[in-house]
Amino acid sequence: MRVEQNQRFVSQVLGEVVAGRLVPAGMQRPYVWREPDVLAFCESLTEGLPTGTLLTWRPPAGLDPSDVARPWLAPVRPESVDRNVRLILDGQNRLATFAWMLGGEVPDDLSEAESATWVGRSLVIDAEAGGFILVPEDVAETGLRLSASVCAPDRTQPLLRQAFARWRREGFDEATADAFLLRISDITDRIREARTIETVIDVNQH
Repeated sequence: MRVEQNQRFVSQVLGEVVAGRLVPAGMQRPYVWREPDVLAFCESLTEGLPTGTLLTWRPPAGLDPSDVARPWLAPVRPESVDRNVRLILDGQNRLATFAWMLGGEVPDDLSEAESATWVGRSLVIDAEAGGFILVPEDVAETGLRLSASVCAPDRTQPLLRQAFARWRREGFDEATADAFLLRISDITDRIREARTIETVIDVNQH
């Protein structure tokens, strides 16, 4: 058995979840975070604080991943699980919250905490709050606020274009919108720079 540590961008780790190379271990309890936990995590990200460590396990070669893995991390549902998958032993709630932050389809098989925290609600960056808040979906695109999924590089420009048009319709002046954009830029930069230390327990290496 070998234990190794690697510094990773959280977004890079999430990409491995999407690709089916990193999934929760089957024995892991379901997602348990509620709104205060989510907002505290978001605040730590925007302040550039450490995101905590991620503990993973590479199971023995030849072991069927379906026997030991839960093949999804809501709302991320990979099409298949890699044969050389690593299993998340610790850090599931943080990584799942990061996934929810960047958006996705809401599946049916959610934990009680996921349903209470995320169903019918949107995580947005709000000008008045100066950061992230959870709001009902029907008011997520009102006022000077923007979906947290703006932190995903491929969604930044489309969301900003839509927001500019909406803010003009709602009567926000250019100076106010520009000041909010500076805050958004600072937040998205910090989110994209967020890193974690992954500790991998590999039973196939000696």
